[in-house]
Amino acid sequence: MKKTLLVNFLFLILSFSAYAQPTFNGTYTGVVNDVNAIIQITENGDQISGIYQEGDQKLNLQGIFSNNEASGEMSDPASGTALSTFYFLLNGNNLSAQFAVLGLVPVEAVFNRTNSTPSTTSTNQNTPDNSTASKPPASSELDPALFGTWMIETITNSGSGSDYAGFTSVRYYTFNEDGTYSEETASAGGGSGWSTSSGRELQSQGWWKIKDGRIHLKNQPDGSFNPMLKHFFHDGNLVFKKDDGKYLIYHK
Repeated sequence: MKKTLLVNFLFLILSFSAYAQPTFNGTYTGVVNDVNAIIQITENGDQISGIYQEGDQKLNLQGIFSNNEASGEMSDPASGTALSTFYFLLNGNNLSAQFAVLGLVPVEAVFNRTNSTPSTTSTNQNTPDNSTASKPPASSELDPALFGTWMIETITNSGSGSDYAGFTSVRYYTFNEDGTYSEETASAGGGSGWSTSSGRELQSQGWWKIKDGRIHLKNQPDGSFNPMLKHFFHDGNLVFKKDDGKYLIYHK
């Protein structure tokens, strides 16, 4: 009898745990526009806060959550200016995210939780590749077809008349013959009563190489090489295929 009661008690505890409210606390990794991205989230009451990092660019995030949904804004750490809204939908360890820069057409991505305790001391979730930490890639690990600077321009428009808004962003990747790379961005936008622009700004730099048919990047001396999306060449363009079947086309 005592054994039966103990078993039933443990069963009740497990049942309550199974139906407990999901928690957003943790570190999530994903790919946004062919760039490795990280989201770190901490809960406090019904509010969440944290950091969104895409390449070397960081934004602070602040919002509210209810059950498995969260929404809010991401802002520039230096000025506090809100640059994007976000919506998160949590399903186990998978986080579906929507980002709407300046209220325009949202960008969607899926992130995976890598741990349950946020950490702001390191954004590299991969095991360091110590064998290549202090030396450049060999020439045999490079693809000469990639040498040079590649760019992609994204134009987003919404509304009409006094409600019209437009935003243009450009991303540059430069793959050098010595195995180094750089990533830069520039943007400009405007609408009724507002405008914003930024010159060409460095987002990340480090080493690049080809491994298993993919471009791999490393931007930390003691870090590891992380893969980009699968790529191929078409009509002189560098093309990446996204998981949703869409393509990112870079040209020189």
